[in-house]
Amino acid sequence: MLELSCAPDYIGSVAWLYGFDAVAPVNARVLELGCGDGAWLASQAARWPESSWVGVELSCENLNTSQTQILTRMGGPANLSICSASLEELLSTDIGQFDYIIIHGTFSLLSNQRIDQVLAYCQMHLASQGLITHAWSCNPGAKNQEVIRDAVQMHAAMATNASQQQDCMHAMLAWFSMTSSSTTLGQDVEDALQAAKHHSDKMLVDHYLLGQNEGQYFLEYHGRVTQMGLGYVGDLAPWTELPEHYGSQTAQMLSAICPQPHKILSQQYLDFACQRSKRYSVLGHRSQTEGMAVFPDKARLMEMRWAGSFRRIMEGYDVCTAVRIHDDTPITINDENTLSVLDIMGEAWPLSITLEQVWQQIRLPDVPEDNPLYIHRENLGRSLNALFEKGVPGLHFRRPGFEPKPLTKTAQLAVVPGWQNPLPINMWNEPVSLTEDERSWLAEGDLSVTAQSASLHDALRYKGIFSAQPFAWQRYLQSLLAVSDDMHRIRMVSAIILFSAAPEQGGFLDEAQQKLSRENPRAVQPDLQPVAPATEKKAKALVDAGQFVQAEQLYLSLVEDNPNKVHALYLLEDFYLRTFNKEPGFNAVYRAIAMQPASWKLYADLGIFLVRRKNYWLCGRIMRAVLRNNKRSISAWDLLGKLHSLVNRSDLANYCYEQALALDDKNETIYVNKASVSTSVLKTEEAIALLRKALELNKYNFDTWTSLLFELAHRAEVSPGELYKTHLSYGQHVYDWMRKQNIKPESHSAHPQHERLRVGFVSGDFRKHPVAYFLLPFWESLDRSKFDVYAYNTSPHQDEMTDRLATGTVAFRSVIKNSHRELAEIIKNDEIDILIDLSGHTAFNRLPVFAMRPAPVQMTWIGYPGTSGLKEIDYRIISPGIAPAGFLDSQFTEKLLYVPFPTQFTPELDSPAVSEPPFARNGFFTFASFNRPMKLSQPVIACWAGILKAAPDSKMLIAFMSGQSMIDDFTQRFMREGVNPSQLVFREKVPMKEFLAMHSEVDLLLDAFPYTGGTTTNHAAWMGVPTLTLAGETMAARQGVDIMQGYHLQSFIADSVDDYQKKALEWKGRTNELARLRRELRERVWALSQQRHETGVMLGEVLNQVWQLYRQGVPAHSFTFSELIAAPTL
Repeated sequence: MLELSCAPDYIGSVAWLYGFDAVAPVNARVLELGCGDGAWLASQAARWPESSWVGVELSCENLNTSQTQILTRMGGPANLSICSASLEELLSTDIGQFDYIIIHGTFSLLSNQRIDQVLAYCQMHLASQGLITHAWSCNPGAKNQEVIRDAVQMHAAMATNASQQQDCMHAMLAWFSMTSSSTTLGQDVEDALQAAKHHSDKMLVDHYLLGQNEGQYFLEYHGRVTQMGLGYVGDLAPWTELPEHYGSQTAQMLSAICPQPHKILSQQYLDFACQRSKRYSVLGHRSQTEGMAVFPDKARLMEMRWAGSFRRIMEGYDVCTAVRIHDDTPITINDENTLSVLDIMGEAWPLSITLEQVWQQIRLPDVPEDNPLYIHRENLGRSLNALFEKGVPGLHFRRPGFEPKPLTKTAQLAVVPGWQNPLPINMWNEPVSLTEDERSWLAEGDLSVTAQSASLHDALRYKGIFSAQPFAWQRYLQSLLAVSDDMHRIRMVSAIILFSAAPEQGGFLDEAQQKLSRENPRAVQPDLQPVAPATEKKAKALVDAGQFVQAEQLYLSLVEDNPNKVHALYLLEDFYLRTFNKEPGFNAVYRAIAMQPASWKLYADLGIFLVRRKNYWLCGRIMRAVLRNNKRSISAWDLLGKLHSLVNRSDLANYCYEQALALDDKNETIYVNKASVSTSVLKTEEAIALLRKALELNKYNFDTWTSLLFELAHRAEVSPGELYKTHLSYGQHVYDWMRKQNIKPESHSAHPQHERLRVGFVSGDFRKHPVAYFLLPFWESLDRSKFDVYAYNTSPHQDEMTDRLATGTVAFRSVIKNSHRELAEIIKNDEIDILIDLSGHTAFNRLPVFAMRPAPVQMTWIGYPGTSGLKEIDYRIISPGIAPAGFLDSQFTEKLLYVPFPTQFTPELDSPAVSEPPFARNGFFTFASFNRPMKLSQPVIACWAGILKAAPDSKMLIAFMSGQSMIDDFTQRFMREGVNPSQLVFREKVPMKEFLAMHSEVDLLLDAFPYTGGTTTNHAAWMGVPTLTLAGETMAARQGVDIMQGYHLQSFIADSVDDYQKKALEWKGRTNELARLRRELRERVWALSQQRHETGVMLGEVLNQVWQLYRQGVPAHSFTFSELIAAPTL
């Protein structure tokens, strides 16, 4: 049976770990005893053409014909000699001196006496710096093999001749194979079956029936080899000689029994502890092995070159904490640094990489050195040592100078010798299984990269079948990237960066390539010259005008007319980037990188596409690689800032944004993104200042305006008048922008009349989102015999709620890729009568479209508790429970329609049951807040602190925390107000069902102000918990008022902070009444939610009436519902 870890390059590397300086494999003389058919030996000889190789197999194995076939198939390497001989013939032959002698296979099954003769013979023919590797059975584990041997001998004792003995032997081994799962002999039986497959019956009879090959204890073995003039170097699996390999308890026990590490005794004790049954010992001349290290030298381990076919396991675009090697073996690693080490090895595969290269490739430029997350070299050393100690499958190491050399010096790929064999050996001496398709394709001999062959190329590279120079790998990966599918491309990009980076960045780009690139860039780079300037200028003008469809056609024609010019592809991918056209954008940027792999700008663009796909892990890896090569990449700093903010690392996010601003303090995007971080850590004033700075740089970035208005709506010190004025300023800038673009609002003088009223809804929240849950009762109850519903989804997000809403529409259009002008044109062409905005100033809004008035009548509703600031939106639907008619009119550019919809909330049906009041079981009263932390301003905290100090026996549960840093921050804020921290309980964000269950811990919810709760307040009522709310002066400040009035809970509405605190303390003393409400509230919420038909009817009446008023030429003005219905119409 062939042992595959016995290549000279590996043996010499292992010996070096113990302090033995072996001969380099490039000129070595190698003898293999037990070479079988010689397939492995022939492949090694072809790889090391300047070395010499001799293989001997016992003649009893009858492998002469197979050996001849192998030699013929592989062209008979001139440096190889294979023969079959009896042991007596071998021992009487002088075959010369060898640097490496490998004893395994049939020779490991010989009797102990015969093995001694072989070892003595090998000692005589071993060069002075030579090494012997010897596979042998060791006790105590080998005693299991004696059990199998005893059983075979007992069963064969009933035989009357040699043929029957052999039959009995095979029958007993087969019986063991069927029963091994119920015994402790599983691995030993497997080994016996493998031996039976690979060796002749004569060898098996000698081994099992004559029983002359017995296991030995390591001390005994050492004594034998010492008498022959040999010394022990170490084991070919060196990690198995480390106590840590077997766990900390084994290491501690070894230290106790053998406090002074000893080269031989320590190993004997380990054999006892782990019941070891096999060893693959490395031996040398005794005179050369004195002073060998007791255990593998970890300092030398760090000097090795490393390799492995590791690929991170992905679930869709989500990354797992596990890798897989080419034979599909999964390996779970819980340490992210260690996983990063394996990622780098997989990208370099099948080349090897040094520790310094690995460190350069995994160091974190986005993390300051004094941060605990920074990866220091010593951390990397610990990761590599941990991998080595564990003996991770597929992990390869080689002493520098001993690593496999490329099989070609050209820019072409080479296939490993012997790939035609039944079990080919890859570049790192691993057995690989080739599919029939792979074998057929290799047999054709055409290794060119095409879309049809891309998957075969990727699979064979993964299996280590190809060999090439580093510069050839770069070009090869470029070719693959251009034609592969998306999932394969994901794995290639980081590898291309590695092969495109200079050595000081940990890459493989050698000095000759760098020099060529400097002196003759066109020799190594595609044509970077601009293409068709007039066409490019025209396409840009179309983009600026919002004519995206026409612009795309021009950019595509540029690429088609200039297939070898990367600039054309750059223009195309940049267009897709700006227009949120994700999938074709990916294809364009991948193709551009394939043409120009050293363009860090292209990788930064790829990172933006990856973030939009939520492939955050790969984006982070690529952006860090970009910064290692180009610290001035503003896009890379920006994207890493976003990634850190997504995982609530505001310190690192700010660090990245500060680096970006140091490079360009006029970059509006960085100010906006930095403001988002400030918001997340509740620094609202700082966020507002950053957003105003961004607007100074670009006053027509309407997303920035939305962010600013949303921030201002949360500030108690911002008056209603100031807030309204800022909304008007937004609207004025929209109209200014339209004038610059020569866009005028539609007049609709000839708008057609339809059989059914056409109603269009524009939103980015047609998904599992509070807006969708508020909309659902109206959506599903609106009479489709009277109304045609159109939806314009402005968000890239879709889920089952999206599908549910889409079923009720005439057309459900995804418009994320369309400009404002194009969307307005789409709506106009749909001949929409009434267009309703459901976003307001929230994410993915398209309010500038409404300024173009693509529909005769326009409204805003649900998404945002405030005005749009646009005069072209006629109405805002509002609940009369929010405020009396006329109270809010001066805060809106729209006219207000006060409509008392009975149903405005869809409860979660899969909800926990309402619990008993927690006060009864806890013995203390629990206030709580489930609002977004952004709403918890200092005035709110001061108010709540007053309540807690007045009720020191109560507690306050605050949920929706983003992590411990936010919890610590809130704790300090309350403590500064004099609150005992023992009164505070914090919870992080949890899934919906757990969130609802959390209400069982709450007696009374306290609402935030001035931006009061909406969805959270309704959920609380559904779970039996009322919310104490403060009535303010704006719509955002009165949402809680509306909800409490809707559930007939007016006594939970306060009109001042003092009243709020007073009512909180009063309700603390009214636990019986709270218990009664807890039992009743769900029924109230359910009853209202069932009035869906009435809700749909009311919405239909509103829409019909405002349409009739429009047709009559009546200007929009505010109505109560009763006034609207009573208004005379045609």
